[in-house]
Amino acid sequence: MAKDGSVIEFRSAESIDSEAAAWLVRLDRGNLTDEERLELRRWLAEDSRNANALKSSFAVWADLDELARDLMPDSRDARHRGGGRSMLTSIGYVLSGLAVVLLAGIFLAYGLFADRPPEDYSARLETGLGEHRTVLLPDDSVASLNSDTLLYVEFAASGRHVRLERGEAHFEVSHDPDRVFAVLANGRIIEAVGTAFVVKIDEDETLVTVTEGRVRVATAVDASKAEDPFELVGTSGAGRRLLHSGEELLFAVTQPAVQVRQYDPGAFERRLAWTEGRMIFDGERLQDVVAEFSRHSRLSIEFEQPGLAEREVTGNFILGDDEAFLEAIEISLGVRANRISDTRVLLTAVQRREL
Repeated sequence: MAKDGSVIEFRSAESIDSEAAAWLVRLDRGNLTDEERLELRRWLAEDSRNANALKSSFAVWADLDELARDLMPDSRDARHRGGGRSMLTSIGYVLSGLAVVLLAGIFLAYGLFADRPPEDYSARLETGLGEHRTVLLPDDSVASLNSDTLLYVEFAASGRHVRLERGEAHFEVSHDPDRVFAVLANGRIIEAVGTAFVVKIDEDETLVTVTEGRVRVATAVDASKAEDPFELVGTSGAGRRLLHSGEELLFAVTQPAVQVRQYDPGAFERRLAWTEGRMIFDGERLQDVVAEFSRHSRLSIEFEQPGLAEREVTGNFILGDDEAFLEAIEISLGVRANRISDTRVLLTAVQRREL
């Protein structure tokens, strides 16, 4: 137990070797997803023994064909069915002294070196209604896209630029002092200063929430008046607001003024619940709850009595489970969800019978 009373988890060498072997299997199958690449990077970073264990796995297994037979039967069978060979076995027999070189090649192939040189990279990232996606970018930053989100990524040696066209995204930015990470949303530039933050576009309003570190918002930048708004990244001057962790800024396209406010830890958890496939509410108005629900569902919810929209909702809901959401609303608020069509629901107040 540590001095501060926290419990320290001790992992045995056998446990670490087992995890390394499991990663070797996944690497052998090839084509890691963005989520798997992110998971591997975090596994390597959490304990220096992990990388050593992975290197040792290569060093002691000189006969890679025998390794595939002993430790990767599923991968071997899949290769035989597909008529191909895996990344490891295609190399054939490798001396143990070259195993570390092979491992380095794999790390480079999957972008797992934090200090690799800048790369040019461009991508169009999009999610459909009810879809969520996590993407590991080439600089090891992570972009998590909420439902119905579209953004464009342009990386070059001069900078890392993202254009958020619609929706909501959470960015965990890797530190790179030579290339500023900047997001353009509704005509405003948001510059990361070693940080994690959320940018959400809701019609003509944009909300920036800082979850870690700091961001600088250029509140006076209008994309319609600048040929390339990203040219203003890194410059100083009026109209720039520095936000710290625990703060959020709201601005509208049609209004120059901005609102800065603090948020509590509970609000932060609720704000990012979508990254875990949930919606969490604590006393929010039903009107606001329905608006958030609509971001993840094709179901349109309407109110028969206007006063229903003001009722307060508290609960933890699973995204995508429309029926469970409607049932919980019915029980907790004393309303009836009437199906008008496959895509429309009308909420009606229920007259409670007196005992």
